[in-house]
Amino acid sequence: MVTLKKSVRDGFTLIEILIAIAIVGLMLAIVGPAVYRRFAAATESATKNQVFAFKQAIGMYYIDLARYPDRLLDLIRKPADPRLADKWRGPYLEVDEIPDDPWGNSYQYKKTPGERHPYELYSYGSEEGRGTPKEKWIHVWK
Repeated sequence: MVTLKKSVRDGFTLIEILIAIAIVGLMLAIVGPAVYRRFAAATESATKNQVFAFKQAIGMYYIDLARYPDRLLDLIRKPADPRLADKWRGPYLEVDEIPDDPWGNSYQYKKTPGERHPYELYSYGSEEGRGTPKEKWIHVWK
């Protein structure tokens, strides 16, 4: 009769664990930046699309009331002034409240009468509170 000797191991050795961690770390180092770039591009695209929707709504508001809104909330709330309320054909956005940008910050809107543009509409992006908006893709004027 032949007896076989069984070798039973209860776990991984320290070397095996370190090799597995190194492999996972290497994969994250290679794949991580590419995933982050994709996420950043998607966030910027979502912001551009939202700003475009605001611009369209502001344009429709202007056509109906012959003036620009004082704040973005005016695009979804009927004016209290009866003269303006009669002309208002809103809501101009199909939302219950003005959404924040993808970074969780408020979109910035202000009327700038007498200047080159009648209003400014932008998001600070991930840089809120740190200076000027990122003009390259989200600072938009009429």
